[in-house]
Parts: sequence; C-alpha cells; structure tokens
Amino acid sequence: MKHYRTQKEAPLTETDAKHGFWTMMDQSTGCGSKVWSAIGYNADTEYHFGDVHDDMEVFLVLEGSGWATIGQEEFHIEKDMCFVAPAGVRHGTRAESADRPLRLYWFHAPQQD
Repeated sequence: MKHYRTQKEAPLTETDAKHGFWTMMDQSTGCGSKVWSAIGYNADTEYHFGDVHDDMEVFLVLEGSGWATIGQEEFHIEKDMCFVAPAGVRHGTRAESADRPLRLYWFHAPQQD
C-alpha cells in the first residue's frame, strides 16, 4: 500500500462549476475508515451549502481569502489560517472574490472528547 499521494494522482470530484476537491488521503492510502482529507476549491462568493457531519473537520486555507461560518459564528479567513468545525455543527465557506477562489486543505476525523 502506498501511504502518500500527489494532487496529480488524486481523483477530482467536481460538485459543480465553482466547487470541487481532490481526495488526498483515505483508506486506500492507509487512513482509518473515518479519516480522510482533500484539497478543495471554492469560487463561489455566496455560501454554497452548510455541511453538518458526525465527525470533526479541520481546514487550512492554502490560497485566497473569504469567509467561513461555524454554527452562528462568521469570520474572515485567509491564507495560512486553520480552523475546525466540531462534529454536528453546520459550517461553510465562501470566497471573497470569484477571481481568487479559496483553495482549502481539509481533513475529517472522529470527534474525540
């Protein structure tokens, strides 16, 4: 089993014209069944959807700037910023400019308390 993957090797999932992601790490690279990561892009200046997961999701902004919501809190995000959405809490992101899409690295992992 190969425990690494480049973005060029990763499968691209395009959810629509403004959103997509490359699955980087998952069970096929040795992660546990509830742990996976991706690099995604978001060119939408409106919140596309508010996700809720039964696991936590950690984000690192690789490029661009914009806004994020976690529950009722909205805050500005920019390159090199990291934030977490706890399990069961609605969250989403939007780009500040469609010309400069957000590029995010994220990973899902079971919530441990």
